[in-house]
Amino acid sequence: MPSYNITNNPYAVYSLFVSEQRNMFLSSSIAIAMIGFSNTIGDKKMKMTLKMLCVIIFVLSMWFGISSSRELNYYLDNNDSELPSYIPIHMWKSALNINYIYTTIIFVIAIMFTMNKIIYE
Repeated sequence: MPSYNITNNPYAVYSLFVSEQRNMFLSSSIAIAMIGFSNTIGDKKMKMTLKMLCVIIFVLSMWFGISSSRELNYYLDNNDSELPSYIPIHMWKSALNINYIYTTIIFVIAIMFTMNKIIYE
């Protein structure tokens, strides 16, 4: 069985978390911009396709938020005793709450958009 030498770098894990958080913010912003753009299109079929794409991007954005939060939470829970004392664990856990709150906001916006633009039109 091969042996692996994997270093435990908490800043690499947090950097991944911040990167995925940025992807969540950007993708949800793109979806919101596409919602505004879809209102300018006259063709009904194209308009519906664009709106469905917006919903898919919202779901992708929520996926980024949930998965990055779960990954960081898993890392912190399983490496708590091994982390150096200068790692601000309490601040990193509060960043998880920011992700969950933003993901909830995205979810509410996506549900409102879906009900208003797709079902009622």
